[in-house]
Amino acid sequence: HWSIGSAALIVNGKFRDEHLHLGLFGWYNSWCIGFFEFWIMMNYGLPAAMCSHAFYDFIIFFMYYIHGIICRQRKSHYITKTSTSYPNLKETFQSANENNDEESTVSRAKSIMFKRLYSEELWIFALHTSNVYGTHLKIFLNFANGHLTEEKKFSIGYTTVKISTGDMNNDKKVDVITTDFLTRAITILYNTGNETFDDRTIIPLDEEANILDVADINGDNQLDIIVAYSDKNFITILFNMGNGTFLNETTYETDYVIHTFEINDINNDNISDIIIGHLDGNISIHLNKGNGTFIQQMVYLTYRTVYSLLLSDMNNDNKVDIIFSTDSGNFEVLFNTGTETFYHRVISTNLYGANVRAISDINNDKIPDVIMTNYSPGEIGVYFNIGNGTFTNETIFPERFLPMEIKLLDINADGRMEIITIGENGRDGVIAMLLFYC
Repeated sequence: HWSIGSAALIVNGKFRDEHLHLGLFGWYNSWCIGFFEFWIMMNYGLPAAMCSHAFYDFIIFFMYYIHGIICRQRKSHYITKTSTSYPNLKETFQSANENNDEESTVSRAKSIMFKRLYSEELWIFALHTSNVYGTHLKIFLNFANGHLTEEKKFSIGYTTVKISTGDMNNDKKVDVITTDFLTRAITILYNTGNETFDDRTIIPLDEEANILDVADINGDNQLDIIVAYSDKNFITILFNMGNGTFLNETTYETDYVIHTFEINDINNDNISDIIIGHLDGNISIHLNKGNGTFIQQMVYLTYRTVYSLLLSDMNNDNKVDIIFSTDSGNFEVLFNTGTETFYHRVISTNLYGANVRAISDINNDKIPDVIMTNYSPGEIGVYFNIGNGTFTNETIFPERFLPMEIKLLDINADGRMEIITIGENGRDGVIAMLLFYC
């Protein structure tokens, strides 16, 4: 075994707390490579295989401050150079206070997103950052080989709380949609195609919106805007007229206060439905009639506040299931039967107060897995989906920062998903990326 900087020993898919310090550049700790071995495990009493070989090269590259695994750069807010696979990441993601005097160490990433732009090779890699000087959208273009362009920064107001993306004017380019809490407005930043987002449309709102998404609600092949509000029991739909205007604003009331929502076709009729997680301890499913109106089809009691809510086909039956977490620390799945009913399963975790943050196939077995974060003390948990409604091989990555949001993307086109998280470490904002091979 060898290490540059620090690493942690993995046994049976778990990371131990001890460190491997060999002294080579260990004092700098800007990157590390750990070479690990672990045993094959089999289902039903025998060790279950996470990989296809008894001994596998388990290589993990981590940036920033995760206990026993992370490779840290003390003053940098962003990802640092870790390997030849990312030759210019260190140069691209420089410390904010090194690049701009206005951006001190209190500048923090609030959200992160990835979206394919207008070709197979070009991705938008955007950070929503905030400090005392306002809120900005920082955009990098990632080419398939991991190279990133220079940072481009666009001001998006002082209290932007949510960002979404979509082609809002059908020009085959990805636009950015934001909602600002205090100004009560939605801003659309139109992609001009030359790596700028300077053309804008501002839509005033009557309330302070803190939840935002886009979807074609009325079947006219135009992306509409859906927003919800803090401590309110209604959503607003702004219908896209296709010419840069949004008319026929519709307010849709629910029976309970809304905490989060997701949009997907829940009943396989090719129409976008809305699934809402409520503060009052339930989940409501609202089926779209196809003309922009909804029927509240069912309510499932959770008896606890729904913190986070995601939608995915968890058992490969071509039906969208509902995955959510509550203040119990567990995550739960409502499996879609296809008959407008669901059966419920609770999955216990070791992450008290954790939130479901992402659903993706981490170990390349064609089945989506669950990634959770625990804000305090700060952990990332990966729960591997067996495919029959059960989860196993829980892997907890303890961190020395507080993770707030996670996105997954195959950023270097190697066929494996990277886990990218933003969070806080005291006054510093942190962006970390986990790559592992299994």
